[in-house]
Amino acid sequence: MARKQPSTVEPATESLSDLAQSIFTESLTAIRDEIRGIIAHRIKPKGHDPASRVAWLAKQAASVSAEQRKAEKGELDALKRLTAAQVILWVRQQPVEARARIARDIAALDSKERKSVLG
Repeated sequence: MARKQPSTVEPATESLSDLAQSIFTESLTAIRDEIRGIIAHRIKPKGHDPASRVAWLAKQAASVSAEQRKAEKGELDALKRLTAAQVILWVRQQPVEARARIARDIAALDSKERKSVLG
């Protein structure tokens, strides 16, 4: 009898930005849940009084939030460094339908009616 080969499932490709955002969200959610549990007396902090633990968690949340802002700023800075030639190269690599949509959106930017280009 032949051995079954384990199926090789390709993990979904996730951009670094999406991964970082997911981590920030999960971290802040976990911190918030713990703070809410302490306030509702469902969680008893070990070795600390509740106020000290909540204050420490708030400090941790501020650190996570600061890192999130740094990551977002880095992404914006990278976008600002894009040249027109790089954008055109990227547009050329897009499917015909996507290029048509991009062209319509760009044309709408200069439209006198000032309709939203988002949809």
